[in-house]
Amino acid sequence: MNLQTESTKEKLLNIVSSFNTTPFLFIGSGITRRYCNLPSWDLLLEYFSNLLNPNNEFAYANYKRQANNDYSLLGSIIGEEFDNQWFSNQDLFEMSTTSKDFIKQGTSPFKCAIAEYLQSIMLHNPEYENEEHLLKEVLANNISGIITTNYDTYIEDMMPDFKTYVSQKDLLFSSLQQLGEIYKIHGSVSDPNTIVINKADYTKFDEQSKYLAAKLLTIFIEYPIIFMGYSLSDPNIRKIISDIAACLDTKALEKLSNRFIMITRAKDEDSDIKIQLNQYEVNQMHIPMINIELRNYGDLYEALQTLKPSVPIKLLRLYRESFYEHTLTTTKVKNILVNIDDTHIKPDDLVFTLSKPGTRSLLGLTGIDTKDWYLNILYDTLEFTADDLLTYAYPKLYKANNKLPAYKLLTEATHSYPEIEDNLNTGVSENAEAENIDKLLNKTLINTKRKRNYTNDTVQTIVDTYPTDKAICEIQYLPQDNIDIDELYTFLDTVYHEIPNIFSASIISTAFKRLIRFYDWLKFGRS
Repeated sequence: MNLQTESTKEKLLNIVSSFNTTPFLFIGSGITRRYCNLPSWDLLLEYFSNLLNPNNEFAYANYKRQANNDYSLLGSIIGEEFDNQWFSNQDLFEMSTTSKDFIKQGTSPFKCAIAEYLQSIMLHNPEYENEEHLLKEVLANNISGIITTNYDTYIEDMMPDFKTYVSQKDLLFSSLQQLGEIYKIHGSVSDPNTIVINKADYTKFDEQSKYLAAKLLTIFIEYPIIFMGYSLSDPNIRKIISDIAACLDTKALEKLSNRFIMITRAKDEDSDIKIQLNQYEVNQMHIPMINIELRNYGDLYEALQTLKPSVPIKLLRLYRESFYEHTLTTTKVKNILVNIDDTHIKPDDLVFTLSKPGTRSLLGLTGIDTKDWYLNILYDTLEFTADDLLTYAYPKLYKANNKLPAYKLLTEATHSYPEIEDNLNTGVSENAEAENIDKLLNKTLINTKRKRNYTNDTVQTIVDTYPTDKAICEIQYLPQDNIDIDELYTFLDTVYHEIPNIFSASIISTAFKRLIRFYDWLKFGRS
C-alpha cells in the first residue's frame, strides 16, 4: 500500500478494504465522551472528589498528590472516603433501592454511585447526531465484535443482538465464540460490583491479564483491531497490547502491521485525514500500528460500511455456538435446532436448514432465550404453538431459570403438563397462600411487603410517586387486590419500550421479570 500518493480518503478506504473480515472495535471513554458527554476517568474521579469536598477547590489536587498521580490508587483513596462518608450519611448520594440491595450484599457504595451517576448523565450530543447515526449502522452491520474498558452501556444499548460479557471473570470462565460479542473487561454499570476502579481491582485485573490476553489472542490474530477513544499513552491499552505481543514472535507482529489501527481525534481545525504507519514501543517491544487522525469520524464509518459480511454476524455466532455446544455433549442427537430470527436476512438471500423432513416447523425452538420467553407473555412474539414451546423450549430454559412464567401457555395448550404445573409451585414460601400472588414471592419479599403496608396504593399511585427503577421494585409489594391487570400491563409495556435493554440491566431486571410473572398469574393463572 502506498501511503504517499493517494488522497487521504482513498488511503482510508484502501486500508479498510484490505481487511479480510469485518473488524473488532476496541472502544475507550473518548467515544462516549464524544457522543454522550460522559466524563473521562479523571473527570469522573474529580466529580466525586468535589461531592466529598464541596467547599475545597483544592481537594482533588490533594488526592492526586497523595496518590502520586497513580489513578488506581486515587480511585482507592476517593472510594474509601466516599464509602465511609456514605455509610454515616446516606444523604451524600441518593441510591436507588436496587443499589441499596447491592450494598447490603457487600458492593462498595462508591461503585454503586458511579453506576447511578453515569446512567443519570448520559445524554446524546446533538453536534454529532449524523456521525452517531452512521456509527449505529456500522455496529449493526459491519463489526464482528467489541472490546471496551467503558463502564457505561452505550455500546450494548445499540447492539442488542450481541452477547455482552460484563467482567474479566465472565470472560475467563465462559466459552467465547469471538463473534457477535461485547467484552467489557473493566466491568459494567449493570453490575456495579464488576467495576474496576481502585488499586485492589487493578491488582487483581493485572494478575489475570495474561490469561485474558491468551483468551483474546485469536481475535487479535484473526481480526483487524480498531482502537477508538484511547490514547496510546493509556496504561490500560499499553498493558493489554504488551500481553498480546508477548505471545507473538517478531514475524507474527509484522503481519499485524496493517491490522492494528489507532483512531485519534484531530486537534486542529484541519478537516483532512492524517495517516501514518508508526512503530510503538511497549515494554521494549516494537508494535506496528497505523495511526489515523481525523476530525470527522463519519469518514471512518462510511469506509467501514463497505465491508459486508457474507452472513449477518448474529447468525454466524448462533451457528458457531450451536455447533460448539453440540461437540461438547455426549448425547447423540439427530437434529440441531437453531433460532433463525435475524431481521437483516431477506427470505431469498439465505436458506440454511439443518433438519430432516418434518422438523422444519420446530426450527428455532431451542434457540429461544429467557428474554424471548418473557416478551412472549406480553406480546405473543414467538410464532410457535403453546404445546411446542412447552415441549421443546421450556425444558432447556427451566434448567437455567426455574422461575419461568407459563400460565398463559398452559391455558393455550391442547395437552396437559403436570410437571410444569408442579414447577410453578416449587419453592413457594410457606407464608404464601396457593391462590394468592404471594406464591411468586420468597419469604424475604413477603416480609418486606408486610412492612411496606401499601394497602391504599395501586400500580398507578406507585408509578406517580416513584422514579421508574424504584417503581419496578415497589409494585411487587402491592396487595393482590390493588393490582389492576390493565394498569400493570401498561406499566410493563411502557418500561420495556423506554428501557429496551432492561433484561440485561441486572440492577432491575429481576424485579421486572417478577412483575411479568405477576401479570402471567393474575391474567391466566388464578382460578
